[in-house]
Amino acid sequence: MDETVDQISDLPPSIIHHIMTYLSAKEVTRTSILSTSWNQFQNSFPILDFDLMNFIVRIEIKLRIYVCPLDVEGSSPLFDKWIELATENGLEVLDFMVIADENTYYALPQTIFSAKLLTSLKLVGCKLELPSFTCAHLKKLLLSEFPLNDRELHHLISKCPLLEDLSISHCHSLGRIMISSNKLEHLLISSCYGLNALDVDAPRLLSFIFDLNPIPIISTNALCPWNVTLDCDSNLDCDWFLSLKEFLGASSQIERLCIDFSSVETNSEDATLHFLYKLRLWTYV
Repeated sequence: MDETVDQISDLPPSIIHHIMTYLSAKEVTRTSILSTSWNQFQNSFPILDFDLMNFIVRIEIKLRIYVCPLDVEGSSPLFDKWIELATENGLEVLDFMVIADENTYYALPQTIFSAKLLTSLKLVGCKLELPSFTCAHLKKLLLSEFPLNDRELHHLISKCPLLEDLSISHCHSLGRIMISSNKLEHLLISSCYGLNALDVDAPRLLSFIFDLNPIPIISTNALCPWNVTLDCDSNLDCDWFLSLKEFLGASSQIERLCIDFSSVETNSEDATLHFLYKLRLWTYV
């Protein structure tokens, strides 16, 4: 007996999306369980369908927007209106994830910082005008794939006096991260490949994860245990080991250290690190 052939899944995404426009939002969501391909179609579906009454009730607490792909120029006015509506209705949590073309970002309006009850802000693939006033209630901030420089990050953090949880990842334009806070409790810095210096003054810090970044010059006042993963680049020379020595000597708080050598190229005549791809070190008190 011939097996049934799924010809619909082989159609171009644009045709699939057109078919999905005839479905309700609930039905579109259900298509994600059909297969991996349909889950991708559902995630990239370019139409968001909100029931206005339910939407207003929801944004009194949280607003989450995940869009892929995005026509930034065409969609920005719509997103601006959503955010304006949210900030006027007691927004507490905003998760905004945008996947667009490379070097194209949605400009988040500065009005988001006028949300008086905003406590958590997660921004992926966006850019924003830096706030000129204090974000009085913001306690959690996550920035990923964010095109800001050292000065802009320092300014943003300085405007969040109650910040307790800070995550920075894939922000490749950052060269030096400077953090000074008496409230910060949790810090994560990950995959910031342009990083070369780190200054952290956070005496109340409870956890610090430093993951897959270059080895920076550091100056710290953070007494919590550090969880560190270093990504070894292809230039494994004396300068790299000297940098590593200085980094390890700058803090006695490193509790867990993992060095990933998987990106180091070796040949059959070079036995150095030939079989070593990852080294993990732990310290115990």
